[in-house]
Amino acid sequence: MSNTDYCIVGSGRLATHLRYWLLEKGHTVASWSRQNSDLRTLRSLSKNALSTLVAINDQSIEELCSFISEAGGSPVHFSGALHINGVLGFHPLMSFSNTFLDLETYSSIPFVGCEESDVFRRTFPSFKQNPYYQIEPQQKVKYHALCVLVNNCAMQLWARSVDEASAQMGLPVSIFDPIIQRSASSWVEDKASGITGPLVRNDLKTIEAHLGALDDEPLLKLYKAFLELPKPDE
Repeated sequence: MSNTDYCIVGSGRLATHLRYWLLEKGHTVASWSRQNSDLRTLRSLSKNALSTLVAINDQSIEELCSFISEAGGSPVHFSGALHINGVLGFHPLMSFSNTFLDLETYSSIPFVGCEESDVFRRTFPSFKQNPYYQIEPQQKVKYHALCVLVNNCAMQLWARSVDEASAQMGLPVSIFDPIIQRSASSWVEDKASGITGPLVRNDLKTIEAHLGALDDEPLLKLYKAFLELPKPDE
């Protein structure tokens, strides 16, 4: 008989958020990480948990899931790109910072996986409000690449652009916060119809001036790449 509902493997942001979230939901939770425990402890913890949640980097997931299965545990991973035969995988479509969220926000996080919806609901019975979407295993890598473009690449573009303005013009980094927040809100409210600016209007004179002014090579290449994308109404 299981002593705990979940054993969480990992010590990063996702593992920390999962532990907080599940405890707030009233679950019993054990934790394990390589930094402060050995595999013998993990064997015992995973055998005594209903599910062992593997929230670590992709390079180590398959090996650790195999160990947990051989130990008699039930591993679940959260990689957006990996599909492992015989192992449940559910990707939370959310960016996790060092700050905990409120339960309403946690309950709005969508999960994407290759399993049927009822498998997700049985694995996480307290995540009743969380949307769940099923995709095919062969779609996972492309799905995750698109997630990275939406989230990580967008933030890297913000960081590079803001740093350039700060370094060359002396503008405070925070001056761009309102437009970044408004741009994100516009997408949530209006999707592609909320996109504005010279690239959408095809304002050639302004675009040519921009191309001549951008002396940061990576930003110039990105600007040119955006010119190749179809306009929202095309």
